[in-house]
This record gives sequence, C-alpha cells and structure tokens, in this order.
Amino acid sequence: MEGRQRMRLAALLILSAAAPGLISGSVPRQTFGYSAEQISWEKVALILDDVCPGGSRFGTVRYVDALGCGVILPSNAKTAGKKVRWRAEKVTFGHFLSPTSDDAAISGWNPSDNPDDLEGGTLLITREAGKWRTVWYKNGVLTSHCKRVTLEDQRQILFCEETRNLMTHRYHFLYSVDFLKPQGAWHSAFFVADSFHNQYAGVQVQRIERIAVQQFAPGNCRVQVYAAHGGQDVQYKLQAGERRWDPSYPEASPVDVTFYLLGTQFKPAPDSHRKAKLFGRK
Repeated sequence: MEGRQRMRLAALLILSAAAPGLISGSVPRQTFGYSAEQISWEKVALILDDVCPGGSRFGTVRYVDALGCGVILPSNAKTAGKKVRWRAEKVTFGHFLSPTSDDAAISGWNPSDNPDDLEGGTLLITREAGKWRTVWYKNGVLTSHCKRVTLEDQRQILFCEETRNLMTHRYHFLYSVDFLKPQGAWHSAFFVADSFHNQYAGVQVQRIERIAVQQFAPGNCRVQVYAAHGGQDVQYKLQAGERRWDPSYPEASPVDVTFYLLGTQFKPAPDSHRKAKLFGRK
C-alpha cells in the first residue's frame, strides 16, 4: 500500500471525526454501547477490494477525500452502474443472514433521493470461501449507532438509535434492523421522542436520557428506556394589535418505558403501554 494513499485515508478519518455533521444520519447523544467499529484502512481495503467492481477507489464527498466503490453495487438495478457518493465509515460484524453466516454491515454517508430517508446507507456483505461478496446496498438503512441482539435461532439483528430534525421538530428515535427484511431507519422506528415548539401543536419536550439493553439469552432481550416528557398548550398574547407567540417551555418529568424482544421486533411491556403512549411509534 502506497504511503500517499495511507496519508490520504488518515486525513479522511481525522476530518470525519472532527466534522460529525458529515457522518451518516445525525449522530445522537450516545445512550448505550454500540457494536460498530470505526473503519480502518486495512479492514476497509480488504473488504472493498473484494466487493467493489474494479476494487476500492478514492472519491470526494462534500470536499473530503473518501474511500468507497466509486459506482453503486449491482444489487440495486435502478441505480446499477451510476456514480454514487458513498463513504465507508463504520463496520458491524455478526450473523445477520443465518446463525452461522459470517456477515458485515458497512455504514456510510450517502445522500438519498427519498425525502423520507436519512442521509446514509449500509452495504451488507457476507464471507464465503475466504472472500467477501455483496448481498445488498440500501440507502436509508443506518447501522452506525447500533448494538447486536441475538434472536432465539441464534441469528442476529441490530438495535439502534438516531436523531432527525424536521421543520420545528427534533426527533431522537429507536429502531431495529432485520437484515432479511431491511427497512429505512425512520420507517422502522418503534419509539420516538419528539420535541417541538410551534403555534399549532403547542410545546413539547421529550428526551431519551439513557438506555439499558440486557440480553439474558438468545431471543430474550429487554430494553429499558429512561426518558423525559413535558408539554403544554401554546400561549398567545396581544400586543400592538398583533397576535404574539409566548415562547415558554414546560418542565419535563422522568418516564421509564420497558420493551421486550418478541420475535424480531421490540414491543412495550404490559405495564409500560400507558407510558409508551406519550411517545410515538409503538
């Protein structure tokens, strides 16, 4: 490996760490331990040289040198052969396709044409006969901020968190990734903390403070979400003949919600249903 290429990748990793706004999706305030590993030159080069058409190559993403495939992988017929601005960033290893498969989910930054998707995507690869091969690449499937969870049959899925800003709303949400039935992060959310302040819906403060993920046995996983909630109606005042919005914020009270893994999905515990209704997407 040439010294110049090593220096360029080192600069890329430094810039990525210094500019979190460039990383796939929106980086949340971490509330549990992640299974993803930061991409290293040796690891990404070996993997991408196997799966990229023509091997790995450099490109430029938002004025930053980036290492990727240069073209979209042929698993997506609609965009096969087109240039894609994708930057490999983190990798999560596991048994995602079967209990015995050797798989890796490489997350990266990539803009999406779908307004419902967050910026970013995942390249799923599997190792066969000593070489990596592509399974699929999907925009909107985010795997940077996730923890491995083992199902009853020993196959693994991911439990993840992300944030999203939309109009007057700031969301911090939880979702899962089943690699046999992948969905975009926003579409698969099952718990959404939504803070907003507008003249139509009132004022609401919701936060996820921390999360405890406990895997007792394959298929037996409990997630305890320690959150906060507060809300009130919008207050108006008349001044100089104009209607004015009074920007007052409510206090938030602690709310603890427990989820259990049922099959491949997380569902609220019976005694958490009422508290879970304060938040979105159960």
